Amino acid sequence: MNIINTLISTISSHSPSGVCFSIEFPDGQTKVFGRGKQSFSILIKTPKVYGAIAAKGLLGVGEQYMLGNFDITGDMDKAMITMATIFGATKLNENLWFKGLETGKKLIFRETKDKSLKDIGAHYDISNDFYKLFLDSTMTYSCAYFKSNKDSLEQAQHQKYEHLARKLRLRKGETLLDIGCGWGGMLIYAAQKYGVSGYGVTLSENQFSYARQLIAKLKLGHLVKVELKDYRDIRGQYDKFISIGMFEHVTKHYYEVFFDIVKKSLKPDGLGVLHTIGFNNNRSQTSPWMTTYIFPGSQIPALSWTIDSLTQSDLYPQDLENLRPHYALTLLSWIRNFEKAYTKVVHEKGERFARMWKFYLYLSRASFVVNISQLYQITFTNGINNQLHLTREEIYRTAK
Repeated sequence: MNIINTLISTISSHSPSGVCFSIEFPDGQTKVFGRGKQSFSILIKTPKVYGAIAAKGLLGVGEQYMLGNFDITGDMDKAMITMATIFGATKLNENLWFKGLETGKKLIFRETKDKSLKDIGAHYDISNDFYKLFLDSTMTYSCAYFKSNKDSLEQAQHQKYEHLARKLRLRKGETLLDIGCGWGGMLIYAAQKYGVSGYGVTLSENQFSYARQLIAKLKLGHLVKVELKDYRDIRGQYDKFISIGMFEHVTKHYYEVFFDIVKKSLKPDGLGVLHTIGFNNNRSQTSPWMTTYIFPGSQIPALSWTIDSLTQSDLYPQDLENLRPHYALTLLSWIRNFEKAYTKVVHEKGERFARMWKFYLYLSRASFVVNISQLYQITFTNGINNQLHLTREEIYRTAK
């Protein structure tokens, strides 16, 4: 009973204002929080849920949802935003968002090439057909760039590529290195739109196979090359550098290695952009539920860690932009697509897998909505470059 009272007290103290919802407990009792029309209801089916939350925080909540030990009816988006608000508001030493982290700390520092290959494969090699269920036709699995809430997901992803291309000041005939190139979207865009010669690496066999076939289909083999390779094995120098959504898979103890590779790979005065999820405070860490079930071996960087590591490798930050609201919108599009395909996912992958991914997508969106997670685009140079634009006007101008 003490666990229930503590849970009710925590929810009452930290629930966002203006939200009304209810929790139905296994004994049939119902507790209503807030006033007005209820947005959602949480049905707890077994007392096991209490112990899981008390012992593991968000890790326990995610596990119990995957097992079907509680359900959410009504507006799940608002429910997860409410949950993220409550968990994120607790004190750090009691923080339900990161509880259970200590048990996983020993695992995140052994970033061998074999382990990186295994970790990436666990997430990205589920199947290309699975990712097609909720991504757009460009197969872009990273934050899009919305100029309007009415933009389609595909339109917003193309706008993201153009936004990055302008930050990189891409020019015909230049060479572009893409670390963590995914299904090849940025490289293909740069080649088609700007005539850039691109080279990308990925550790996902499915991404590698898909990208190679698409490059051949588009007859871009003379401009774009993708290899199944660890970033630590990259050789050669390039005019420009890009990495989109890969840095989260590099743990803090390997930042020096990563940025030293970037520096060696980028020509003097070369320009690069790092597009990464991040946290604002320097004590932040990836949720243990995410590292256990979704992104093994990952670590979301604090902004201060990233900037410090850049400068220690003699790479000079020139510009920083936070696209946090854009990732919330991107995830909303993915969620809508995933919900449409949910029955198919259950049929092909099973109920537990489907619930796990549903929880992941909603939780990720909530973390951006409530300002736990950020999306940074950091533009930097290899050495002093005084030829950059004095303003951002060139980036934001309307294309002719």
